Amino acid sequence: MKKEYKVKKKRGCFFEFLKTVVKTFKKRPKIIDYNNGKIESRAIFIANHSGASGPFTFELFFPKYFIPWGTHEMCGNYKMRWKYLYHIFYQQKLHYGKFRSFCLATSFGLISKSLYNATGLIGTYNDVRLLKTFKDSFKVLDEDIGLLIFPENSNDGYHELIKEYFRGFVSLAKIYYKKRNIDLPVYNIYYNKKHNKMLIDKPIYINKLINEDKMNEKDIADLFLKNSQQLFYQTCNSTKV
Repeated sequence: MKKEYKVKKKRGCFFEFLKTVVKTFKKRPKIIDYNNGKIESRAIFIANHSGASGPFTFELFFPKYFIPWGTHEMCGNYKMRWKYLYHIFYQQKLHYGKFRSFCLATSFGLISKSLYNATGLIGTYNDVRLLKTFKDSFKVLDEDIGLLIFPENSNDGYHELIKEYFRGFVSLAKIYYKKRNIDLPVYNIYYNKKHNKMLIDKPIYINKLINEDKMNEKDIADLFLKNSQQLFYQTCNSTKV
């Protein structure tokens, strides 16, 4: 029987110590916050994965506390985590060779569950079990804590200019509004590793788009995708031609 999900209200002393140590070696990105620091705590933050670097960079430097979503395989046992890391994450998504993928999956697989447990990671699914993801997410939001979600379609790898957003975050905002009557602010974030910049866009309220602008889930996901693409160009100090 699986344990009931408990909200991680803080990371823990040892994990925070590790983050402090790592920060001495990793350069802080330039953060451009279009909200002037006024970011809601109970919110959905959607961001690009930026290869292997994005999640860790957000953990170290993003200015608000959050609980991340992540694929359910990373919440499983060592064999499940290793298979996902070796076949999917390192080879399919990052396009690493087999030897490099084997070494990284074998080593990172040993510590990955401890790291994810420390962040309170919520596992995601592509079937009816997604309801559990939403249930656990409700617990986090009800504690006035934000969720960090990586909605990009990375089946053929991670791209600087994201091609597609999955709609899970839209569904979550819709259902939360129905259950709690709260229209969550959804912030688009873009991290550009090459230019070492992180942009935090102003919030968009999904249920306002649904009720007033009569937009459907796909249209809303496409709107956020377009905004994310524009943020990418801004991190490069250029505009789309």
